[in-house]
Amino acid sequence: MVVQRVRGWDRLVARCRTLPLDEALGAGAAPDASAALSLRARALIGYPMRRQLAADLRSLVAMAWDPSPARHGWGPACRLRLRPATEPLLALAGDLDADRPVNARGVALVRLLLADGAGPVYGLAGEPIDTLLGAIAEARNALRPRGLPEARRGTTDRR
Repeated sequence: MVVQRVRGWDRLVARCRTLPLDEALGAGAAPDASAALSLRARALIGYPMRRQLAADLRSLVAMAWDPSPARHGWGPACRLRLRPATEPLLALAGDLDADRPVNARGVALVRLLLADGAGPVYGLAGEPIDTLLGAIAEARNALRPRGLPEARRGTTDRR
């Protein structure tokens, strides 16, 4: 782990370049590779971000089952596409809400999954549902911290 001084510029970059930083973290970049990545990783693993993403996933599921698509502007094809992924999406939301540490890569993957309008959630590229289920499984797996002793996995400090 490299200790570096965080400057105002680093904070600005971490706030303004969230998508490229999330893409880098999602691809496996080490959070301590730069001050901006470190700051972004810290924001991603914080409970406010995790709660918001969990709520977004639950809203997505609710929209998929809503009988009146006019309320949210989604066509029936998009809604029907998400229905088989209901359980995995809700499990992912539960993982984010859980009172245990998570890996920034996993949270970044969830953000990218929700933000990519041409990605597997929205199905605009015509990819099979397995693509979405695979992306959800990858995010769930990436949420699990590596190298954390089993006894500590269920505890966190919620400051």
